[in-house]
This record gives sequence, structure tokens and C-alpha cells, in this order.
Amino acid sequence: MVRSVLAAALLCGCVAHTDDGDGISDGAENPDRWVPDGRWIRDPEGRVLMLRGVNYSALEWGNFSTEPHGPQESDFARIESWGFHVIRLPIAWAYLEPEPGKIDLSYLENEVDRVIEFAHRHGIVVVLDMHQYQWSMCFTGGLGIPTWTCDGKYDDDVLGLGRTQAQTDFWTGAEAPDGRPLLDHLADVWVKVAEYYRDNDSVVAFNFFNEPADYLSGTRAGLSYDEGVEVFEREVLFPYYERLAGLVRGVGAQQTLVLDPAVQRASGMRAHPQPIGDDNVVYEPHLYLGYLQPGKDTEDIRGDYAQAMTEAAEFGGPLWVGEWAGGAGGIPLVRDNLTMLDQFLLGSAFFGYFPSGNEMVATDGTENTELIDLLAHPYPSQTAGIPQVLNWDPDTRELRYVWAEDPEREVPDPTIVVVQTARLFPQGFNMVLSPGDTAEVDGDRVLIRADRHNALHSIEIHPN
Repeated sequence: MVRSVLAAALLCGCVAHTDDGDGISDGAENPDRWVPDGRWIRDPEGRVLMLRGVNYSALEWGNFSTEPHGPQESDFARIESWGFHVIRLPIAWAYLEPEPGKIDLSYLENEVDRVIEFAHRHGIVVVLDMHQYQWSMCFTGGLGIPTWTCDGKYDDDVLGLGRTQAQTDFWTGAEAPDGRPLLDHLADVWVKVAEYYRDNDSVVAFNFFNEPADYLSGTRAGLSYDEGVEVFEREVLFPYYERLAGLVRGVGAQQTLVLDPAVQRASGMRAHPQPIGDDNVVYEPHLYLGYLQPGKDTEDIRGDYAQAMTEAAEFGGPLWVGEWAGGAGGIPLVRDNLTMLDQFLLGSAFFGYFPSGNEMVATDGTENTELIDLLAHPYPSQTAGIPQVLNWDPDTRELRYVWAEDPEREVPDPTIVVVQTARLFPQGFNMVLSPGDTAEVDGDRVLIRADRHNALHSIEIHPN
């Protein structure tokens, strides 16, 4: 079946979202909750979600609404225009517990809530990420961890030995000035955050800790570097996640738990995740292979993604890539990563969108067109069945997507393909559908209703 879609009909900017009474717009990409299910993340109706989005980086740095280039609603209109429907939102423990034992929720009320509301208005759901980068403001360029955990205790040396020691001490039981372990303080913070957001449908997931690492304990115990990382994950990190999971469930929060392995995974080292006794979980490694080492070929990157898939199966949850970028690898590395995301049928959050300006959007609002044209490619945001094949050629701008009927359940239509028409198809596009399937265009979405007599379904999109 062939349909021609005229650009004039698609450039109107009118997207109809109609609620059918179940709390979900007809095919909207903003489900009430994520439902992890083995290999896939589903919406509450059973459709498989492919969650494409960005990290929205501002609040962890203290780039608040009062700053000259603080978060604005226009940022989220732009993110929505790229076809993205999820952000990973880094926040900082330092602003939540400015003094030991004194948790201050004004950070959530005044800054985080504002960003979440912007996202909600544009159909974007939020993964709330407790972030650290270079550990703490105790150290040059650092953020995330409160300064009262480390101020005056460690040298801020050029080699980073102080921050490395601070991280190791945190995971091995260092105490706060009040004599309680720092891990207990962070657990207290997560209980308050979970209580605060447990009824907020826009906050679909909690990411307990960004890029955890204990760099020193394994070496001191006479283990190899790889062995030390494995021991940290198995004996410290994932047991701590299990503890936090019990605490947030204990206050009634049902958000999905999106969990990082050790940070060494980001550069390709094998991770060793383990189940934490909770089924509502997603495995969220950061895949930066080639980011700082240009020259990694496509097969290296494919192997990294295949390895991450194996780890997710060991963990017992779907794989969602929480961070990736081009870095020194530039546009070729971005293209390689997008190819792998498509081949492995994965969602991800690109790092990242900075309202203060970075490689995606400059401070004056100018987009990096070459990068955004790649990131904003068509993809199936929701599938009424099981995804099989996704191929997108950014040069010819041709898409092919194949999905199968779900043998275990009846999943309601529609299947939705996000298509950024104005950016990618200024002259419109043609669709070729499986026999018996029908499609309608709703703004920048193609809604497909399948002939359920067929085991397989497909759509091809070609520029006019």
C-alpha cells in the first residue's frame, strides 16, 4: 500500500492528542509509567517503547532559572521538535542536603519542578538522575556530592588523586560529621525525593547514582583492575541499589529504577550487574567507546553494544543507553552509534543539551544542524507488537521498519513512527505499508493500524 504525504499537510504544526479515557493519549509518547518486560520497555497498554531523548544538563551545575541562560520552556519545545519524548534530568545531592541531616526540598520546588513541568507540557517524560561529575565542588570542575563530605579532607591535585580517594571512601563507609555513613545520608535523600515524586506521572524513573566508581579498594586488596571493578559491583554497588529500591518502594514510589553499572563500563570494560530483587528495573550503561579514543571502528562499537545487551540479560531488565556522544570521534562516531541503536532496537539519551550552550545548541540558540539532523531521524516510538528490523539511511533519508505480532498478548494499535517532516522531508514523503495495514499522519507522527491476520508488518518511508 502506498501513500503520498504532502509537505504542506505536515508542516502545519498541528498534532492532535486525544485521550480515550485510559490516561494515555491516542498513541501519545507520554505513558503513565514505564513497564519493563524482559528485553523491552512497554507502555501500560503493552506497546513496546523506543525511548529516544537527551540528557538535559543544567540543574546539577547550579544553572538555575535565575541565571542568564537557565532552563526555559523553549528548550523543551525544541527537544519535542526533534522527536524526543524523554529526558534524563541530572540533579545534585549537594543542593538537597546542604548540611548533614538537613534535607532542603526547595531545590525540587523551585528548580526541578519547573523543568519537569516544561517537559510535561511538551509530552516529555523524565528520568531523575542523582548526578556527580568529578565528584564534588571540593575539587576543581566537580559537582554533585555535598562539600561537607569532603571539604578540607582531600588535596585538589592535578592528578585527581584526592577525588579518587573521596569516591573510594564514600563507597567503603566514610562517615559524615554527624558520625553516620555517607551512604546512609544519600539513602535518606532518596527517600525524600521518592516521597515527593511518587505521584508525579511525568517522573517515570529514578536513576540512583551517576557513574559510580571505587578506584582503589581492589588494587589495595591485590586484585587486578578488572577484578576490583567486578567485586565493587557485586559486593557493594548492586547491594546498595537493592537497599535503595526497598526504601523507595517502602514509601510507595513505583517509578522504574534505572541503574548504572560502574563507570568503567563507559569505555568498554565488561560490567557485572546482578538482579536487585525488583522487576521494575532498567539497565542503563553509558556507552562512550570511541568518545575519547578516535579510530574505533564500527565493529568495535557493535561489540560494545552486544556486550551491553548480554549484561542487561544478566541484570534482568531492558537495556537503555543513558549517555553517549560523539566527542573526539565527531559526526562519524555519532552515525556509528545511531546505527547500533537502530540495529539493536534500543532507546537512549544523548549527552547532552545544555541551555547555557554546547555542541547541540549554541548560547544564542543556533542549532548544530549537522548533528541534529542525524539525531532527529525517524524511529518507532511505540509498537503494537515486537520490533524486528529498523534501518535508516541518513543520506538517502529512507526508513524501513518491521515488527511482528506479539504471540503472548493482544496489544492495541496504533504503532507510531515519529517523523520530523519539516527537517527531514521538506517536500513530503511516501509510505509503503504491508498489505492490509493503514496509516494516518498526525503532525509529526505516523499512526499505523495493522491487519492482525498478518504475522509481520512493515513500513517504508521515502522522500518525495
